[in-house]
Amino acid sequence: MAYAARRVEALRGRQKAANNEMASLKKGSPEFLAKVQEMKGVAAAAKEKAAQLAATEALWRAALLTLPNLRTRPFPTGDAGAECGSCHPRRPGGGFAGRAAALGSPGFRSSV
Repeated sequence: MAYAARRVEALRGRQKAANNEMASLKKGSPEFLAKVQEMKGVAAAAKEKAAQLAATEALWRAALLTLPNLRTRPFPTGDAGAECGSCHPRRPGGGFAGRAAALGSPGFRSSV
């Protein structure tokens, strides 16, 4: 996909360069008409490549959405001491309220 995106950007750059060259040419001259044809060809190729890129990105996204989310470690469920005893040893009273009370948070019990 990265290659296709770079290709589309390169074609857009060629289109812009041809447009800038056309601005300096006299309208109706053979050189101007040749640049118009060149720009039309490049624009058509860029449009085609951009459509192919969009289709590829849609397929890629659809494929990625079918993959499950894999967890690398257990996620906490609210009782911090139950999942990981080494990281969060149980405090007297258990759960978050017990730890906060053990740390001496003033007014914690009254707000719960």
